[in-house]
Order: sequence, then C-alpha cells, then structure tokens
Amino acid sequence: MQIDFFAYTTNVNRLLTLPLTIVVAVFAGFIVASNQTQAYIDRLISSPSVTDQLRGISLLTNASFDTLNLKLCSILNDKSTASKKAQELLVTRAFQENRIDELQYLDIEDELVEAAVWWDTPREKRMPFPQIVIEGFNPSPWVMKLMAHYDSSHSPAWFPDLARLPPQYHRLCNDEIQR
Repeated sequence: MQIDFFAYTTNVNRLLTLPLTIVVAVFAGFIVASNQTQAYIDRLISSPSVTDQLRGISLLTNASFDTLNLKLCSILNDKSTASKKAQELLVTRAFQENRIDELQYLDIEDELVEAAVWWDTPREKRMPFPQIVIEGFNPSPWVMKLMAHYDSSHSPAWFPDLARLPPQYHRLCNDEIQR
C-alpha cells in the first residue's frame, strides 16, 4: 500500500497550519490586549476627572520609572489628589530603581524631592556602646550608667549579664570611680 505523495503533503500542511495559526493568533491577541490596556491608561490619565486619573495611576503601579515619567508628566503639577499620588508613585519607583537624582528635574514638590534625597544619603554608623566591667556582685551603682547607654530597642541588662562582662576593662572601671 503506497501513500500518494500529494495526499501526504496535504495532510502534513494541514497539521502544521492549524498549530501555527493558533500560535500567531495568541501572539496577536497579547499585542492587541497590551495596546488596548495602554490606550485605556492614557485615556484615564488624560481625563479631567480626578477619579479617572487615580484609576489610571493605580494601573501604572508596576511600570518602570521611564514609563511613569512619560505617562504622568502631564498631571504632576495639577495640585490635585491625583497629582500627589503620581508624585508619590514616581518617588517610590525612583527609590526602587536608584534614580533619585532624576527627580530634581521633574515637576515634583520641592519638599518631597528634598525628603527623597535626604533618605537616599548614607548615614554615619552608630558608635558602639562602651563596655564597663562591674566588680563583685553589687551592680547597683552601675545599673543607671549602663541603662543610659541602651536605647528603647534594647532591653536593660540583668545582673548575670552584667557580672559576665569581660575583665579587661577593670582598669577603666576603677579610673571612672576615682574621678
């Protein structure tokens, strides 16, 4: 039994054409949906209604800084709720993408830009707490001095912890007592 070459080629073409058509249709559907979403966002942001603008801004929360800059530049200086939300979104995205310097060239409120720059600048490291050795088993004169070195994020030291401080600072302790 011999298969005709023309019939075989026709069947193969039909089998390949259907999946290829489906793949092309899926890609075209994604492209059309993306374009429709972008057009919807553009329409919402260009709307005179603040509610529509806020809805458009909420749809842009995952966009890049450059995209936000292009889409939101028209409403940045409106002095409305949507303008403030757009400025906050731009500052948030600038922090995430390390682009705080570019905020100075946008129409964002000066206080917000100054705050963003302040938070972006590195801070000095905190100095370590001084270590003091307590002699014997009477920590009472030292408890208040030691507690003064703790901030609210640390719990006060208990007697066993204080008694186990390293002995190398014994000389420091005696020098302070004599003063």
